Amino acid sequence: MATLPLEGYQVLDFSTYAAAPVCAMTLADWGADVIKVESLFGDAFRLFGFIMRCPIAENDNIQFELDNRNKRGIALDLKTPEGQEIIQRLLKGTDVLVTNYRPKRSRASASIMRLSRGNIPGWFMLI
Repeated sequence: MATLPLEGYQVLDFSTYAAAPVCAMTLADWGADVIKVESLFGDAFRLFGFIMRCPIAENDNIQFELDNRNKRGIALDLKTPEGQEIIQRLLKGTDVLVTNYRPKRSRASASIMRLSRGNIPGWFMLI
């Protein structure tokens, strides 16, 4: 089996809704190991299928599943020491961080930027 061009790269995906999840999805499609990080409440985009009346079943949301295919997922509370410790461990092996949280506009963005400072060679911010 042929290898994909991004095999061996690790990506942390802190994104939601549209462009940034598709960016991370494309990296995963090309072989990167993408880990989607969500809050304990889950990504708000999980409700998009219901709101837009896409075909949705109790545990099925086609749009969310499309944008997050080929990704692994983890739900964390970044406000706790345990959540921050897990992110620090993940960041040590991360090559690229993808987010669309606006800098200086949300606590999530501030936490991500503080935790990742100096650890990641690549950073994609899509707004």
